[in-house]
Amino acid sequence: MGVLDSKDELLAALDTDYATAQTNYYNCLTKESEAYAHYLGGNALAAIEDILWCIMYLRTSITYLTYQSDDNPNSADMIYYLDNYAGGEVTWKSIVEAWVKDDFEGRFWTIGVIDRMRQIMWDEPFDLTWAARPEQREF
Repeated sequence: MGVLDSKDELLAALDTDYATAQTNYYNCLTKESEAYAHYLGGNALAAIEDILWCIMYLRTSITYLTYQSDDNPNSADMIYYLDNYAGGEVTWKSIVEAWVKDDFEGRFWTIGVIDRMRQIMWDEPFDLTWAARPEQREF
C-alpha cells in the first residue's frame, strides 16, 4: 500500500491492521495451548510445530503493530500517524475552528474560565507592554 491520502484513511488502515495483529495474537495463544497439550501428551514433534506456528503468528502480529517507513508510510505506520496527525499544537485558530465545528459547544465553560481569569487579574499588577507590537516596545 502506498501513501494514504488522508488522516481518516490512515486511521482506518491502522484500525484494520490492529485488528489483524489482534487476530494473530489470539492464534498464537491457541497454538501455545496446543503445544502445551502436545508436550504433556508426549508428542514433542507436534509441540515443536505448534511452537513454530506460535512464533510465526506472534511475528506477524508485531509486524502489523510496528511497521514504519519514513518515505512511504504504510497502513501500519503508527509513527507516521502520530507525527503528522495526532495531537498537534494548540493555537487560537485550532480552538476557534473547534468551536465553530461543534456549533460553539463548551462555550459556557470556556467563557466562564476566561471570566474567572479576568477576576484573578484585577488584583495583580498589569502592564500592556507585552501586548504592544515589537517595534513599539520599550525595553
